Amino acid sequence: MSERRMVVAQADCPARRVPDGTPLIIPDGTFVTITQALGGNYTLTYHGQMVRVDGTDAHLLGLESETISFPEPVNDQIIEEQVWQALSTASSH
Repeated sequence: MSERRMVVAQADCPARRVPDGTPLIIPDGTFVTITQALGGNYTLTYHGQMVRVDGTDAHLLGLESETISFPEPVNDQIIEEQVWQALSTASSH
């Protein structure tokens, strides 16, 4: 996403302050501005602060959520591609 976009939180939404990672909650009904969407995660401005919202919580902002789903392993082997996919959507909480 290259342009700024304002959205309204559809429910209380967990976030982390950038850059220190302090957890906070964006309350339901709060206007926020999306400044960047990268790797399924979102960077927003909230009350003048930069915050990061995990892609798996995007639906709380009325956006499409990032979901992670893998088939059940058949031989207990780790599949490197799945590890990289999971890391690219690492949870912020």
